Order: sequence, then C-alpha cells, then structure tokens
Amino acid sequence: CSLRKKWKTSDDDYVDDIKQQYSVPADDPFISGMYDGYYNQYNRAHDMAAFQLEFNHEDQQVHGFGEDDVGSYKISGQYSNMTNRMALQKTYTLGTGDPKENMG
Repeated sequence: CSLRKKWKTSDDDYVDDIKQQYSVPADDPFISGMYDGYYNQYNRAHDMAAFQLEFNHEDQQVHGFGEDDVGSYKISGQYSNMTNRMALQKTYTLGTGDPKENMG
C-alpha cells in the first residue's frame, strides 16, 4: 500500500508509544458499539456512515465492519488503555459498492 510508506512507525509502536501515556480516565473509552465520523480525501471532509467496532479487552484487539459509498469493509486493529491510542486497518470487500473506487 502506498500510504504505508508514509508511516514512520509500526501500528504496535504507534499504539504503545509511552510518550503519549497519560492518566487513564475512570471510564474505559474503548467501548464496543456503533461509531461514526469523517475522513479526509481529495482535500475534502466526508461523513462516514455508522460502523460497528468490537473491543476485546483480553488482547486489546479491535474488529468491526461497515459499508459506505465505496463498498462493504472490515476493520481490524489494536488499541492501548495506557496511551488511549488505536490503530485501525480498513479492508474493502472486492465486488461491493463502487467498482471505480473499491480496490479490495
């Protein structure tokens, strides 16, 4: 992936970066459920349709799924309660959504 070349650190190093550690709030911010948000592409912000995230507190892995104009996708990643950081990978399911944008 061409975007991966821009990152200087691995997902593990990013999530566990102790320099980012701070006092963890009393409530766990990593709660399974529906989320929404936005992303930037082509110099514009785009709303994201709601997507599901499931947090596994035993191994600090996160998995999810959703669907947008590009297609259906799965999310996988990891998080840290020590740093309150999360790294996610979004993988589209080939053959769904917009064939011009969805490269799988």
